[in-house]
Amino acid sequence: MSGVVKTIKKVVKGIVKAVVGVVKAVVNVVSSVVSFITQPFMGLFGGMPDMPDAGAEAERQQGVLITRNGSTVNIPVVYGLRRVGGAITFAETGAQDNRYLWVAYALSEGTVEGLFDLFIDDNQLAAKYIPLLNNGQTVTVDEGKFKDRIVMRFSHGRYFADPTTNNTVGGDWNPCSDAPSWKSSMVYNGVATLFVRYEWKKIETQEQADANPFSGSIPAIKTTLLGRKVASISSSSGSTAYDSETELYSTNPAEVLLDYLRNPRYGKGLKNTDIDFDSFLVAKNKYNTNVTYTTGTATGPIITTNTVLDTQQSLFANVKMLLMGCRSYLPYSQGKYKLKVEDAGNATDITSGVATIVQTFNSDNIQGAVTYQAIERSAKYNVVEINYVNPDKAYSVESVIYPETLAERQTYVDKDGGRENKLTATFPTITNYAIAKDMARLLFNKSRFQESVSFTASSQALELEVGDNIRIQSTMLNFSTTPFRVISMKINNDMTVDLGCVRNDDSLYPHTRVGEEDIVLPPYIPKGGQIFYPEIVGGQPIGLVPPGSSPVPIVHRPPQIFSTSPTTVSGAGTHDITISGNRLFTGLTAVFIGNDGTEITPGVTTRISDNSVVIQTILGMTDANQPYDIKITNPAANGSLSVRQNDVLTIDAVEPVPEDPVEDPVIPEDPVDPGPTPTPTPDPEPPVAPEPPEIVFDLNEVVTFSRIRFESEGSLVYANITGLMIKNPDFKELIIYYKRTTPTARYQRHVEATNPGPEQEYEFRLGPLLPNATYRLDTRVKYANGELSKRSNTINIATSAGDVVDVQDHVDVTASGWPGAQPPVTPIRNSQFNSIVGQTLLTALAPRTPKAIQFTVKQEILGEPANFDIIGVRYYIKASSATEWTRYTATFDQSYIPGSAATFEIASGAVGNPAHPSTPTPAQQNYDFVFRFLHSDGTESTQQIRYESVRTERSGVGTYNFDPLVGGPNPVKESSNSFVMPIVDPNAPSAASSMTVNLTSIEAPLSSNNGEIRFFFNPPDASVQASWLGMNIRYRQVVPGTDPDFILIPSTRTQITDGSAREFFNVEYDKTYEFVITPVYNNSGARADSTQSIFCVGYLHNFQNRPDFPPTQNWLPSFNATQMTTERALKQIDEAFPAPPNPLVAIESFKLQPNPNAKWGSNGTIAYYELKFNHHAVTDITKLNIYRRNNRPNNQFSPPNIHNGVGRWEKVSITSFESSPTSTTVNLRPPLNGQEYNGSYTIGGTQSLFRGYLNMPVSRNIGFTSPNGPDKYDEFLLVVEGSSGEETVGMFLHGAQFLRSGTQDLLLGNRPIERNKSDFNGMNSVLEKNISQAHTAIANSECRIQISFRASKWSSYLPSVTPGLE
Repeated sequence: MSGVVKTIKKVVKGIVKAVVGVVKAVVNVVSSVVSFITQPFMGLFGGMPDMPDAGAEAERQQGVLITRNGSTVNIPVVYGLRRVGGAITFAETGAQDNRYLWVAYALSEGTVEGLFDLFIDDNQLAAKYIPLLNNGQTVTVDEGKFKDRIVMRFSHGRYFADPTTNNTVGGDWNPCSDAPSWKSSMVYNGVATLFVRYEWKKIETQEQADANPFSGSIPAIKTTLLGRKVASISSSSGSTAYDSETELYSTNPAEVLLDYLRNPRYGKGLKNTDIDFDSFLVAKNKYNTNVTYTTGTATGPIITTNTVLDTQQSLFANVKMLLMGCRSYLPYSQGKYKLKVEDAGNATDITSGVATIVQTFNSDNIQGAVTYQAIERSAKYNVVEINYVNPDKAYSVESVIYPETLAERQTYVDKDGGRENKLTATFPTITNYAIAKDMARLLFNKSRFQESVSFTASSQALELEVGDNIRIQSTMLNFSTTPFRVISMKINNDMTVDLGCVRNDDSLYPHTRVGEEDIVLPPYIPKGGQIFYPEIVGGQPIGLVPPGSSPVPIVHRPPQIFSTSPTTVSGAGTHDITISGNRLFTGLTAVFIGNDGTEITPGVTTRISDNSVVIQTILGMTDANQPYDIKITNPAANGSLSVRQNDVLTIDAVEPVPEDPVEDPVIPEDPVDPGPTPTPTPDPEPPVAPEPPEIVFDLNEVVTFSRIRFESEGSLVYANITGLMIKNPDFKELIIYYKRTTPTARYQRHVEATNPGPEQEYEFRLGPLLPNATYRLDTRVKYANGELSKRSNTINIATSAGDVVDVQDHVDVTASGWPGAQPPVTPIRNSQFNSIVGQTLLTALAPRTPKAIQFTVKQEILGEPANFDIIGVRYYIKASSATEWTRYTATFDQSYIPGSAATFEIASGAVGNPAHPSTPTPAQQNYDFVFRFLHSDGTESTQQIRYESVRTERSGVGTYNFDPLVGGPNPVKESSNSFVMPIVDPNAPSAASSMTVNLTSIEAPLSSNNGEIRFFFNPPDASVQASWLGMNIRYRQVVPGTDPDFILIPSTRTQITDGSAREFFNVEYDKTYEFVITPVYNNSGARADSTQSIFCVGYLHNFQNRPDFPPTQNWLPSFNATQMTTERALKQIDEAFPAPPNPLVAIESFKLQPNPNAKWGSNGTIAYYELKFNHHAVTDITKLNIYRRNNRPNNQFSPPNIHNGVGRWEKVSITSFESSPTSTTVNLRPPLNGQEYNGSYTIGGTQSLFRGYLNMPVSRNIGFTSPNGPDKYDEFLLVVEGSSGEETVGMFLHGAQFLRSGTQDLLLGNRPIERNKSDFNGMNSVLEKNISQAHTAIANSECRIQISFRASKWSSYLPSVTPGLE
């Protein structure tokens, strides 16, 4: 024993040394208790945080909004949502007239989540800039006061171990890079920074002076910042280095504090081995507890942290501030820092009033007296004022007061002798009015109702930690069962411990359920000691094992009718009908149903057993309504299910009984005097028989058994046991305990109340039982007076042996206390899995979409009792990178028996979509699973099996057909209470619900003749990739003046190649489209749009020789892609397009069509033009004038002449249009050819304008088209004419040469453009080539094919089309 004591002394000495080394103080028990009462909370390492001056702290919180300047300004750490000013770390002017001012504002240590808003000199910038800044884009302010004067870019402050190798944190990528003294080494590593270039424009007029937004000094900024991302705390925390963990935005105090303690730059830099991660996980879950705030309409976490840490303050002061705001403390125990929340003392639930009592102290382990310290009046606060930062009041410092009303406060002031004793405190981490109010109430209660106690305890107290709850049983002080919290410990040389404690009543704390019974852990047992526990009957107390979920539906099965007897009865009197069947449960109802459907309730219904019921016919059931059906309905507790057997009872007709004949009445004759009546002689009395002696029954009878008949239902077995009823008519029921004959089997209890009468045989049903198993049955009679028989009967049955006709009874005197001497019959709630086998489900050797996995599970029954109460599996799934689990349920079918294999498929979408054919990233395919058995009452097994980092798509060796549970980390079999699983709130938006993608390129394939658009984008963040189910792409063509519906493309593609995802689909080139690109996430197995989308508008093509084709092949800059909410994007794509500013028709299609009737041996009539246009956006249109000509360059001719090659304009007027919304089609022959003109003609010369044989001076109504048919020099201008005349602007189109390859789409590479009609005037009018001189279209009968075929007219070779060729 001395060796053990020496070891303990060494450990204690080490602990004391460590504590003293950190705290630098030795705590006195009494003084610490008193200070704890007068100060709000236990603080760092179990000591007290200094309460800062409330006014000074309030000024500090207002100061964070100010823009500061100087080389020694500290950079703050922003956690949660807070508004801050910037620290000016770079400022310089330059360029001509010093027009530019470059400024870098450091906002916070990074990496931060992003900006929420932005003010410059108290002027808020438009909200549209914030998403762009958060996306890392350079933003130019293009509206408002600062229009064209500000260019800015935001860095989230990502930290790199070697920033010189990465150019994404500062360097030369920001607007300040143009400043004269800027250096690329200024990388701002790990600092969230706003880089701004201001432009000062020269002022020469009063108007320019009034428009100048700047005051002359460096502009001040303010921004509401979503602060630092921190590592999420989970069961695996501590296994990864600090700088390697995935970080997410969080306001949870435990995650915030842990980040500050571990960060080596601005924090303490603690190692993982210095931290008790389990305590931080418990605290995190407590802080995340959802409560209804005092407003009654909003809910949220019970405690949050939103603060700006001043890095100029000491580490010690900042940690105390964080602890104070979350009413917690940080003891150092066994070489690790632990985080403990001050609450009612429950191990995991901050709202529970059930304290965990670690130890009980009484005269056995208290050394000496117990000192009780009441609360002095001067230490009681009757008014508590809490200052907090209010985001709804521009982040100013506001206050709440408790008690809330003046009358309530005055009541307490009067109790305290009329003197106001007010506490004013500022909590810099609180930004929630309701949480501030909870804090005020808590401080008020603690100051008034938290008495203190101190005493010296034996070495048993060495097992305590500061913050533990204990009970104190004192003969002088009656504390009853009130818990006390340990707030200080001092270890003495003799191994006793001085304890300081305070009353820890559950009524002190907000949102706590008051009056719940505490949990007392087992008492201390000295070595060699023994302790006896009271027997628990009926299962664990619900306080120890509360139900984990709501009950699930229980599977019921309907009753069965095998036979009825008799099947025919007489119509006279009533008759008993015996029904044999199965599942005929207590409380059933029965009816006869006549041939006409009338239901008749039996006179008497007697349930004999689960297999037999007797019902009685009633008078009035005749042969007129036969045959009768019988219907049995089980009670609601058994599902209210029914069975109906048809035509099972007939009733014989009854002959009528003849009435007695009516006789004439007998009229007596006149009476004759009979004389005196003789006195009768009395009969002798019969002898009285003696009463039979009263039968006295001994209370020592047993039911004996003679036969056992087995029945199989599915995979289960039932035993139908025939017994002989006892003689005693006071029989009430037979109690049966049965179990398998394996060492670990548990008894199950069955009560059989069937009573056929004394010494009568009867049969009852027992089960379900396992096949091929041996059972022991212990039976005992219970009498009507509640007494039990003094003897019991035991039999053994084997479900594999077939029916038994000679049962061996084993009657014995019952042991005292039976059945209490039997192990208590409690529901089995700790069943374990024997095996779980997984299998990916494929289609055509590829993963399904969404991914599908089936699991086959078996219950352990060899080393554990068989549990017939199991109805399924409750399984939990989360992406390995996520922090919250989603719960699913799989129920087994009715054939399930313990030990058999049960297979189920996981819920659709539970593990996302495949990346196939790409190789999935760990973030896409790695998931964690937890499996528990599910019971019929909705509870889950207390044992579970957990798998982590399970590959759900592709195995480690590259196959898709595999067991996902094989090849990963070993599974963990554990108690369900030992692993905390935060469950996804189905009503709360998940991080995945706001996932975003970032477009990187929009391209058209160069090798394809079909219109196709290709979007390339960065996939969603890795933290939500597992929930990514693909994209929803909505698009529609832009047609001015119309309101077309959009087309939806629901894509399930989630492949990522080289860090990029893509979507390809067909569109028409040169057509302008609107697009809404929305990522889709897994919402409880269903596809759901993210709240964020990309909206863009543009056109594209793949004709590289056109001037509008981008040299990088990336059309993205011209699409003006904008990140916005999905709600806004869908509203925008659903709005009608405005009418065009100029009345223009919309060109739907422009094609070259082959002419099947073309002249043989000539190309002149080989093809014609087909034009389709939509005019419905034009409100005033009477005609569409189509001008056409052939405009071949003059260098095609020799000698060159300015008018050579230019043909005449023809004017085709379309006056007949299709009604809305149909487009109108026009078929056009090629234009007139320039070869009509005399190539030798000169203005003022002697030559004729046209070739002489055309006789053109006499008539201009004859023309020629090109001998080669349509060509690329054909031109068309479409001009609208309305009631007020012809418009001056039209749509211009180019023709093309026919390639003898069928229909040619001329809009591919030939985008219609707007042109002024006047652009086609300007030639000398003598030439008759201006559009204003356009000739009415030459009739096809006067239009020749070519010069050499002057006799061949177009009218002879017209295509058979409607409408006809114009």
